[in-house]
Amino acid sequence: MFTRLDPKLDVVFKLLFTRPGSEGILIALLSAILRPPSPIRSIKVLNPDLEKEAIPDRGVVLDIRVRLEDGKEVDVEMQSQTRPGMTKRALYHWSRMYGAQIVRGQEYAELQPCISIFLLGYKELPSAKFHSTFQVLEVQTHEPLADQL
Repeated sequence: MFTRLDPKLDVVFKLLFTRPGSEGILIALLSAILRPPSPIRSIKVLNPDLEKEAIPDRGVVLDIRVRLEDGKEVDVEMQSQTRPGMTKRALYHWSRMYGAQIVRGQEYAELQPCISIFLLGYKELPSAKFHSTFQVLEVQTHEPLADQL
């Protein structure tokens, strides 16, 4: 008899999508969520290693950071239990990833769009929608400020 591992657990989720040879299932997941205009052909997992000390640590954040072939960075996180401030946490994660792309002396034009994906095992938003996408928009005209978020 064997025990099935729950893919909603951070450690299992990370192992499932970042082990060597699993690029295809990660590309399939990203394609299903992002619905890109052209197929995702290649990705680079920027943080494939799982630190041994992190496995028993219940408070650790084990996200998957990916760079797509077009330069966009994607942060994929699995969250199975409700956490206070989740929407603020999502924006904070995105802003840190976005800001980390540039160093002193670089031009702001070099910044690439960043995407944060949060797969939640609970209902966070009041909407009945299964999949939500957010942008920074002008309040009255709903014109996007930029395509970076």
